[in-house]
Amino acid sequence: METTLAHEIEFQDIESQSKRHDAAAKRVLSCKEIAASILQSCLDEFKPFSREQIMANLGEPSVGTAPLDPGQIRGLNTEDHSDGSIYYDVLFTATVPDSKEKIRLIINLEAQYEANPGYSLAKRGLYYCARLISSQKGREFFGSDYDKIQKVCSIWIIADPGKNKQNAITSYDICPTLVKGDMVGEKDHYDLMRMIFLYIGGEEREGYDGILEELGILFDEEKDAKEKIGILEDKFKMKMSYESKGAVSEMCNLSKGIIERSEKKGRAEGRAEGRAEGRAEGRAEGRAEERIEQQIIGLRTVMRKMDCSLTEAMDFMDTPESDRAAIIAKMGQ
Repeated sequence: METTLAHEIEFQDIESQSKRHDAAAKRVLSCKEIAASILQSCLDEFKPFSREQIMANLGEPSVGTAPLDPGQIRGLNTEDHSDGSIYYDVLFTATVPDSKEKIRLIINLEAQYEANPGYSLAKRGLYYCARLISSQKGREFFGSDYDKIQKVCSIWIIADPGKNKQNAITSYDICPTLVKGDMVGEKDHYDLMRMIFLYIGGEEREGYDGILEELGILFDEEKDAKEKIGILEDKFKMKMSYESKGAVSEMCNLSKGIIERSEKKGRAEGRAEGRAEGRAEGRAEGRAEERIEQQIIGLRTVMRKMDCSLTEAMDFMDTPESDRAAIIAKMGQ
């Protein structure tokens, strides 16, 4: 009974801190300086302009369901009820500076901590883009006035993609394929959807530069807030506001707490099983433990909402077979 209670208390503590860390990461992505740098690097429409010009043309996005601090961009509703509820991490609009015809983009930024969460991120990204377009009816256009549909972009930042995907950027776009003849429609009639995946790596691997290095620094668990802010301001000339620095500091503090707990737990379990591989192994085990706990959060939600068994919930969530025994043991079923 005591062991079960202890596990439940520990689960609730990890769940609470993980949620706070995720909310802090979303607030970091909502900072104007960081959002502008991502757009400048990823979207052709913004590449000719400075970070300051882009910042001046950012709309007022919202960040998940978490409150925003002054100085962060806010506005759009991150929850889409049009066909079942989904939440976007950071959702905002951006207008291309100095364009003769104002091109308004609806940008969705998403932070992910692994490239393979048990389903295809590409399919999820396509779904998000489709929802961002369909939700414009009744907001941006009415009736059959489809010419007013605005381009949508879904940008995904994969903080822990695995070694085979590190330091890579992949873009998915709509483009015509000429099957017969020479008729191709105007680009602005079909160029309405883009997905971009940024796979962060490390400086030890080729390709660690530009936006990948900026984001790598932001999500580097080994660096503290002061070091991260110093590099971003000195090397990348990013003029960070007080609020932006606060968001980075909050994320770092929460990340440090999770790592320390994971290392301690991993080392304790290692000793109990006769393994004492040191700090690196403790961290690896702690991260695996955190992944299991995150899956349990989702499974509990599915079991509650669908009134189903744990096995049925794992089948519904496509839980990896390698994780199921640990999940069953953790949940005491």
